[in-house]
Amino acid sequence: MPESREEHAHYLVFKDKFQSLKGNTSFQLLAIHADASKHEEKYYAKTGHVFQLSPDCNIARGTCGSQSYVWPPKFARTVENPDPLPINTLTLHELHSSNRAIILDFNGYFLKVIHLFL
Repeated sequence: MPESREEHAHYLVFKDKFQSLKGNTSFQLLAIHADASKHEEKYYAKTGHVFQLSPDCNIARGTCGSQSYVWPPKFARTVENPDPLPINTLTLHELHSSNRAIILDFNGYFLKVIHLFL
């Protein structure tokens, strides 16, 4: 799989930059952005760019049988949790790699970033 080498190269570059900035940068999460699906483009990303998510967001990503919400549930605004923790309380703690993704570890909350190889 040629893309596994490309993903591993991306991971090594990202990990090297992360390690070089560790201690000098807070790595506090400022916002979460997502690409719009074809269906979502007309509502969220009319210009074709990524859009910023909010605590009210219910955008899910993943394969059809295994989708999960992009916005962490603990930080989501719901009837049971009308005043959730702000997303900027999360900080990047570590990086991991899988066959096709870089996994960002925010102290137990994980965000999988999958590269699209064209």
